[in-house]
Amino acid sequence: MRAADFPNPLVVVELLSPSTEKDDLGKRLRDVTKPPTKWEVYEQYLRIPYYVVFSRYTNDLRIFTLSGARYEEVKEHSGRLWIESIGLGLGVWQGAYLNHDRLWLRWYDRDGNWIPTVDERAVQQEQRAEQEAQRADAEFQAKEIAQQRAQQLEAKLRELGIDPDQL
Repeated sequence: MRAADFPNPLVVVELLSPSTEKDDLGKRLRDVTKPPTKWEVYEQYLRIPYYVVFSRYTNDLRIFTLSGARYEEVKEHSGRLWIESIGLGLGVWQGAYLNHDRLWLRWYDRDGNWIPTVDERAVQQEQRAEQEAQRADAEFQAKEIAQQRAQQLEAKLRELGIDPDQL
């Protein structure tokens, strides 16, 4: 297969590090004898529509969108980027993940709900299984009670001299 057989990514997410910050934000001047910077590759060669940079050190989210031939920073984003073409958004979420409570980047759906992690899905499945077991148990108990009442009614009818099988 050739590189041309694969579509370009729609979004690139960089986790900013102090040592690569200038490269990540397109602020390093390139020596013309060197290969292009990743910013230049994303912007000018691959033309990736969305470029997201998140700093875990400052919790700063920066979003760039391709406008013409250059990336333009989206200043007003409230910590979220909606990508209509895939029906998903990427945003900053506060919570515990991998035993660390902090801000994280996370995908969300059209209704603004965070897409569950593998662990959250497992917990949800356990909760659904527990609810199903409780429902089945309640159903079983209701049947038991109905059977007991039917037996009591039959006994009362026999006591009154009525054969319930003849009804």
